[in-house]
Amino acid sequence: MNNLIYRDKAIEAISKLPVKVDNFGYTWMLAGDVLKQIDDIPSAESERIAKVIEHDASVTDTDGYKYHRSEYLCGACKKRVLGGDEYCSHCGARLEWE
Repeated sequence: MNNLIYRDKAIEAISKLPVKVDNFGYTWMLAGDVLKQIDDIPSAESERIAKVIEHDASVTDTDGYKYHRSEYLCGACKKRVLGGDEYCSHCGARLEWE
């Protein structure tokens, strides 16, 4: 899931938190409560999903022997990803392996 959130939704969520007043008249909120409220706000951007593309990355050595290997590319940004990754480390798209 993306970490983008709507600013107005964050302000609304934080404004609903109870405010505590200490003996000196200062108001404060528990940081954990604030972080929990912000974490519960849905993402402003829908999650991007990309199918993994298997790419032939065979190499021929100087003796003419061909080493066959495959690379995997993110379907969204076309950059290399590692086998088994859940998300692309370049663009953040969730990867679908077939």
